[in-house]
Amino acid sequence: MTVKALEELAENEIEVVTLLRSGYRRYEPAGNVVIKAGDILILQGEPAALERIVALEKLELTREGKIHEIDTPSDEIGIMEAVITPDSQLVGSSVGQLKLFDRHAINLLAVSRKGRRITYRLRAVKLRAGDVVVFRGNLAAMPETLGELHCLPLAARDLRIGRKASLLPILVLGAAMLLVAFNVTPVAIAFFGAAVVLLFTRSLSLRDAYDAIEWPILIMLGALIPVSDALRTTGGLT
Repeated sequence: MTVKALEELAENEIEVVTLLRSGYRRYEPAGNVVIKAGDILILQGEPAALERIVALEKLELTREGKIHEIDTPSDEIGIMEAVITPDSQLVGSSVGQLKLFDRHAINLLAVSRKGRRITYRLRAVKLRAGDVVVFRGNLAAMPETLGELHCLPLAARDLRIGRKASLLPILVLGAAMLLVAFNVTPVAIAFFGAAVVLLFTRSLSLRDAYDAIEWPILIMLGALIPVSDALRTTGGLT
């Protein structure tokens, strides 16, 4: 498709600021430029818009596969935002020079710099104090890594840049609803089975499943079970 069509697909919430093709670089490519396989695009936009366009189209982050080279469960891989402080070792160095993945097992996905548009590849960007960066890596080790790099983590947001969209969860949910509608299986078994299928197919991570549990409600229901048993055995229920 053309550059304009790609931007319109994202409801004009993203902008193609640079197109790289076999050593050729075009800044702010015209809307009628046709995108080809193997092109590298530098996109600018809000994280949510970038997430949608990467999920909708068959786009791959340039270092997407690197994170899988380390012995880290996919459920533990995530994204964190941080601000580079003046005493950080990142200041004044480019991503290519820092070798962040080789030294710290993290990838740099995005950089935001107030008052300036970045039009070249991230590996060539010389980082500055105050830059907001987006890292991808092991969430358990990320706070310690950010501390070593003297970066201040920002409030957590549900960023999923790089994850592909899938129709499988919708199909599994639809199948569970049909099983319940035709009285094939009870509601609890059908939806529990759907959750297990999503976990085994990695459409739902263990971390997401854990975060989705409403623990206060679960504890309340557990506390009410003895009460209901007591009412039933003592004749309090009619």
